[in-house]
Amino acid sequence: MAASAGKPRRLELVASLAEHDATAWCVAWNPTKQLLASCSSDKTVRVWSCGSDGSWSCVGKLDGFVTRTVRSVAWSPGGELLAATSFDGDTAIWRCSGGPAAGEPAESGAPASFEALASLQGHENEVKGAAWSDDGGYLATSGRDKNVWVWEAEEDGEFECAGVLTGHSQDVKTVLWLPRAADGGPQDLVSCSYDSTARVWREDPTTGDWACAQVLEGHGGTVWSAAAAPDGAALVTAGYDGRLMVWTRAGADSSSSSSSSSSSSSADAGVDAKEWRSAGTFESGHGAACLSVAWSPSGGVVASAGADDSLRFSAIRAGSLSPLHHEEGAHDGDANCVAWCPWSMGGGRLLASCGDDGAVRVWRWSDPDTPA
Repeated sequence: MAASAGKPRRLELVASLAEHDATAWCVAWNPTKQLLASCSSDKTVRVWSCGSDGSWSCVGKLDGFVTRTVRSVAWSPGGELLAATSFDGDTAIWRCSGGPAAGEPAESGAPASFEALASLQGHENEVKGAAWSDDGGYLATSGRDKNVWVWEAEEDGEFECAGVLTGHSQDVKTVLWLPRAADGGPQDLVSCSYDSTARVWREDPTTGDWACAQVLEGHGGTVWSAAAAPDGAALVTAGYDGRLMVWTRAGADSSSSSSSSSSSSSADAGVDAKEWRSAGTFESGHGAACLSVAWSPSGGVVASAGADDSLRFSAIRAGSLSPLHHEEGAHDGDANCVAWCPWSMGGGRLLASCGDDGAVRVWRWSDPDTPA
């Protein structure tokens, strides 16, 4: 989308990183270091860093640990551990041990080094999603076996299974931890599935048992991705139907009316403040499957990646989405993932995307009227 005369572009391409040899599936920013991880069907994880001159380069490559596609990557909240899920059925855990991975500047010339910490085995086949809880105490993984596994991180670097969450009837594509509630209670977990639903899972703080608290329905096909508002008061899901659904807490105020074609069912008899309700269903504009969605750190912009090769950006206010920008041809093939950078780097907010073309692209969003 071209910028209006006299008005700068909202989105600028900063770097195009083309070292993967096959489809790139996922990108993840390190929350504490200037590092970006990506994974691919080429069976590798690559770690990228930005130098003081603004140039990006590959500072680390993890390979030889799988025989099939690496489907997702996720950094722990402290930035020390990197989880990588694979179609082998394993989840590899790596610890940052040197170079930029340990906080050294990219200009030092030292490669990022990682120590293999653990290999988590439990899923029956392909593992597709991974996400760490806010305190790093739990890692959730999801797979083709229709299950979500919750792993508890021990102090000695070991991981123990804390729960196997069953209920989906098809592949579970992605998982997302919701921001912790103000009361400091357990974090809820969201899973997105090929069965056209998202599920909300909740741990009993007394017994430690996990159960499905709610099923979110309304998409006309696979729910590919979900993202939460920074304050945890709203949730957006992205689907094969090309739509974005916005959900708000039952106790929250929203000016949008609920979509009559969507519903949510709860495992509890009554509705409480933690329950989600639909605030609206919106066309993403992709005209094809919406494969990934990300909510900006400021809370004002939702980015989506689609099977139409593009990235789209929407302003979100009071539970309603309105189009801001369309980046046509962001990738040569499906745009598989989009992720906002959690830390600031002058002149706007960075985000990353990756696609079927194997490219990892770094962008800068700079719209003073709608900051990210």
